[in-house]
Amino acid sequence: MFKYYRKDVTGFWKLPAGVKSIRFVYIFQDNEVVHCAELTPSYWCELAGFEFDMCDDCEFSQEQYEQADEYIRLGMNSEDGEYVHCRDLVDARVVPGDHETMDEACEYFNANPGAFQ
Repeated sequence: MFKYYRKDVTGFWKLPAGVKSIRFVYIFQDNEVVHCAELTPSYWCELAGFEFDMCDDCEFSQEQYEQADEYIRLGMNSEDGEYVHCRDLVDARVVPGDHETMDEACEYFNANPGAFQ
């Protein structure tokens, strides 16, 4: 079964104008664990995409929104994923739908971001 979680990465970014927060969304398969030079099991979590929020009191154009989207998209291309201890992902949610591969689950996220609430 594929699951997902959000990670707030706002503190690691120089935020574009009007953006108040950035979250990366990671997907992992809960029946595949690895041991990264230690006894504690971990999941490999694939970076599926991102979400961001604009400032509540800011007025922004569609062009500004698209510029922020492109800025974040280009910046996240340097990351493929991360290993996370299994115990740290107890609140992860199930990816909607039936997916056979990690790529399918990631594609589903990017095509249906509203389904990941």
